[in-house]
Amino acid sequence: MRIAITGGTGFIGSHLTARLIRGGHEPILIARHNRASLAAGAAVAGATMHAIGLEDRAALTQAFAGCEAVVHCAGINREIGTQTYQRIHVEGTRNVVEAARAAGVARIALTSFLRARPNCGSGYHHSKWEAEEVVRQSGLSFTVLKPGVTTLLITLRGPCSPFQSSGWSASASRECGLRRLTMSRGFWRRPWLTPG
Repeated sequence: MRIAITGGTGFIGSHLTARLIRGGHEPILIARHNRASLAAGAAVAGATMHAIGLEDRAALTQAFAGCEAVVHCAGINREIGTQTYQRIHVEGTRNVVEAARAAGVARIALTSFLRARPNCGSGYHHSKWEAEEVVRQSGLSFTVLKPGVTTLLITLRGPCSPFQSSGWSASASRECGLRRLTMSRGFWRRPWLTPG
């Protein structure tokens, strides 16, 4: 199955891509025009990379051609310059939906947030809720995913200590020579202990 993933080089998108490739699917990665994203996408064997911003509906339509589904993972967790919640979450989602419809895509999945809701005093939560509404009213078959906190669990062997890398906080514990590491963007979490 050919599946487009917006935010395809991000945390959720990159893990979804790896899983789809292992399952024999053909992921089409959509990521904004940024060297790090392009390098990450180029390194994924079995995936096709497109450097497209969410504002370019025509390019999105072209990239979505032949896809059976779009998984919309692109988003921001803080506003910087022109990257606002309204522009990325709401208008970007509207462009993704319109492009999917124009390309004949049958299904869309949106990564939202557990506490997304209207008029709550949080621009982030409100914009995620607005994006959900765009998808709900799209006329496409849809799924809205609402994670609370997204984490990565890695099994490590050898010496290990807490570290900071690329904005991700990590902590690890040792038991019987096996270590497990939980990572969570912006949150310290207790390490998971595993039996020897």
